[in-house]
Amino acid sequence: MNIDKQNIAIAELCGWSDIKCGPFFQCYGTAPLDSLMDDRQVGMNVPYYTSDLNAMHDAEKVYSDDDEWTEKYWMALYQASEKTRWPYDATAAQRAEAFLRVHRKWEDGE
Repeated sequence: MNIDKQNIAIAELCGWSDIKCGPFFQCYGTAPLDSLMDDRQVGMNVPYYTSDLNAMHDAEKVYSDDDEWTEKYWMALYQASEKTRWPYDATAAQRAEAFLRVHRKWEDGE
């Protein structure tokens, strides 16, 4: 699964919509409704979840109240980090893979 597809899939799971990407610009779309904003923000750059730990932290918060999801996520994170480190040391790319695997959005190949 290429990086753009990963970022788009995570963004959609986090509430982004109308995502557009092109060969010469970063993906953009309509941001999810945020408690700090009254309206949805249109034309915002989609975060690079695969390379930004802060963005992955925000994505993880979407499901952090669900204990079953959290357990599955940590197991997937352990596997994505190749069982060589503790899951909390995982890179943004490893977290993105685990996040997508738990949601059954990961595509092998590419």
